Amino acid sequence: MFYCVNLRKKDCNLKYDSNSKILSVNDDSLNVNRLYSVPATQSSEHAYLLTELSTPYQNKKTLLFRSESWLITDDDDADDNVLVEQLNKKVDTLSGPDCVILNDCVEARLHGTTTMNNLYPTKTRLIAPNALYVEDASSIDVIFCERVTSYTKSFDMVLVMKNGKTITHSCISRKKINMFVDWAKQNNLEFYQTGPDPLPWSAIMKRHNDGESWESIYKLITHVSDNEDEESEWSEGNTDPEDDEEDLDFLEEEESEEEFSEEYYTDESDEEGDYEPDAKRRKT
Repeated sequence: MFYCVNLRKKDCNLKYDSNSKILSVNDDSLNVNRLYSVPATQSSEHAYLLTELSTPYQNKKTLLFRSESWLITDDDDADDNVLVEQLNKKVDTLSGPDCVILNDCVEARLHGTTTMNNLYPTKTRLIAPNALYVEDASSIDVIFCERVTSYTKSFDMVLVMKNGKTITHSCISRKKINMFVDWAKQNNLEFYQTGPDPLPWSAIMKRHNDGESWESIYKLITHVSDNEDEESEWSEGNTDPEDDEEDLDFLEEEESEEEFSEEYYTDESDEEGDYEPDAKRRKT
């Protein structure tokens, strides 16, 4: 028995014919385009089956099925490894040889979400089954990784799509960045790493739409960053001031600074020894 995460019919009996690629959900037959599975482990009691349909079912192109728990057993002395293997073998037999098994993943806060999900890079796709997220490499124009520094544990990965939109997956462990370097290379995608600050994407997209290449934009970003780091070593005459101003304007935030308001300022001061913490203003 399986539980469908995103269907009204929650409890489902599944049958799959790998030759015809027909998936039977209770009494309904569905045409499957691709099938992915996430095996159960000793730390994850369920296996998952992600199905991408050729024809939507109940207005859904993707269905996620969760298996029963391998913890369901009357024998308290049963070996956990055996129970996990039995469940995974059951799912493997059901899904057939064409099913892609998802193993290697990273945790990420996916675009538009507030929780962490497992993100799996496959041969040509990025997949997060629990979030029903599937992204094809052919839809991506370039990848930029922001906040990549030696003193931060995580980074943000920005996917610039061919339709001009940007998708940001954040809080990815910096130790996992090579996984996406290899994935981008495998799919012939440009891949760039930038410094600690987020990038002004509206200004960047404007420059790219005006004909500037991603490589030249990346060089400009890193050039300005290097200039800021070495500002104390700058000597007059090394650069054209007007050119520097133009480049820096490109990276400036598009928000104006708040106007100074006298209501936030007081020239009253407490005499030494008379100070008391303003406990009434503290929220509890």
